[in-house]
Amino acid sequence: MLKMNHTRKKFKQLFRNMSENVEEIIELQLDCVEDRMTLLDDEERYKDLIALGQEYMEWANTEDGEEYGFFYAERLCDNII
Repeated sequence: MLKMNHTRKKFKQLFRNMSENVEEIIELQLDCVEDRMTLLDDEERYKDLIALGQEYMEWANTEDGEEYGFFYAERLCDNII
């Protein structure tokens, strides 16, 4: 299971360059969701588990070779002339 402080630090590091780290960001996010689902299942919080599953349904239903639908917006301050 991922530790919250370690995970936040990892996300902060990866988000410094989203375009180069998009794959790692997605994998880390999916690992966090998997850990959360396991915790909810262990606690028998099935309604919360279903809600979380629905939130990530599009990610979970990708087919082999299909791209994840990860969206990000570039930092506006990086594009100011």
